[in-house]
Amino acid sequence: MDNNGLNRVLVVDDDQVALEAIRDVFDEVDVQVRSYETPQDALDHLLEERPKYDLYIIDINFPGCPMNGFDLANEIMATDDVTPVMFISGGASAKQLARIRRLGHGYGYFEKGEDLAGLFDRCSALVSDRKLAIDVCETKNLVKALPGKLKESQEALCGIKSVKLEANMIQEMEHRIGKATDPSALVIKFSKNLFVVAIYGLILVMGGALFSWLLNTWEIANKNESELKVLKTTTTQIGNQMVEQRKDVKELDIKLDKILIKVNSGNNP
Repeated sequence: MDNNGLNRVLVVDDDQVALEAIRDVFDEVDVQVRSYETPQDALDHLLEERPKYDLYIIDINFPGCPMNGFDLANEIMATDDVTPVMFISGGASAKQLARIRRLGHGYGYFEKGEDLAGLFDRCSALVSDRKLAIDVCETKNLVKALPGKLKESQEALCGIKSVKLEANMIQEMEHRIGKATDPSALVIKFSKNLFVVAIYGLILVMGGALFSWLLNTWEIANKNESELKVLKTTTTQIGNQMVEQRKDVKELDIKLDKILIKVNSGNNP
């Protein structure tokens, strides 16, 4: 039978008639019942055996006992603040009822004068409400803790990546060390290095020859430039001399013309 998670009940009441009636109610729905007549006996049982119950049904008043129902409930709460408590009494005072209400979720009250046939339904509802309140509280706590869990997950992921990176680095180092200790790898590496050195040497030789050629070309160019300047100066001087000579020839030609004119004039009186 489905009892909404209500399978074991602890009943504490000094009224033998009430105990038997309560036991009969739960026997009809196959719920196991353990009963005690005093709060102290029930507390000793709980502390010694540490049993697990789904509900505590506790009478409020125990005349002549150093503990009442509220005292026992406080002792139970010290070690078990999850299991709900149903207080019962033949006539609770207004002050006692107000105290039960202040306890909040997980605490209820059933009047002994009521029909006991409804006791199971009231107890089952109390257990369901208590479980629902616990689930809501746990959900809220999970929501509050979610940012921290996300941060922890991110840190864990970063740690995994870091470990993986370190593992890859170690593997690469081992690979390089393995290559370094391999004789064939050493020969290949030496040959490569020798080839590189030869190439570098050839580049240096060719670079030196190229530099010498550029230097000679620059010197020749400078020398040719100087010679061109001298030639240009000489050409200019020769040109100037030719201009002067042309002037002289022109003057001489003019003089000759004048002499010829005079000669011709003398021959023709």
